[in-house]
Amino acid sequence: MTTPQSTNWFICTISEGGIHNWDLCKGVSLWGIPSNGRNLNMSQVEPGDGLLFYWAGKGLIGHALTTGVMKRPQSKDEAPWAGEINTETNPFEAGLGFALSLKKENFHGKAAVISAKENQSRKLVAITFDDISSVPFGSEPIRIDNKIVGRVKSGGQGYTINKAIAYAYLPIEDSVPGTAVDVELFGVWCKGVIAAEPLFDATNLKIRS
Repeated sequence: MTTPQSTNWFICTISEGGIHNWDLCKGVSLWGIPSNGRNLNMSQVEPGDGLLFYWAGKGLIGHALTTGVMKRPQSKDEAPWAGEINTETNPFEAGLGFALSLKKENFHGKAAVISAKENQSRKLVAITFDDISSVPFGSEPIRIDNKIVGRVKSGGQGYTINKAIAYAYLPIEDSVPGTAVDVELFGVWCKGVIAAEPLFDATNLKIRS
């Protein structure tokens, strides 16, 4: 199977008992490669290739495009960060600033935390697509008024809201809910919109009923 964005597609199955099943492989934003998996020859996987992940008994659970040379983690210490949070982002732009406390008088990294809080230039936003089949894989360019403003970090289908969803870091001035964006999916620019969060049950009516 081939697509304009991917050279080849590989199927990877995982089972509950594999020792490294939940480690994330470098360059992949979703599930990792099991240490005992023989159905996927990692030396054949090249940057840009696609992976389909099947969990025994549950079926297809995710997909991703590789962005670098595949390498099976040998320990949990080698597992990289997930799609939206990594060493190039900070909690404030990811909307997690509420989880940080600066009350302690002095701690290692406090200056860096304060600097990140005071110098925010982008934020993590949700982008929705009316066509639920318009699902980004990750790294797709995003443009506003024909200007590239960022790239998709991860994507999926929101069955409850019946829309496709993407997450991306965008400049603060371009992150206002309701802003129309274009995202290139398989060579076609698709219309999306920056959505206010949470995407479902924003007033907690469901959980209170």
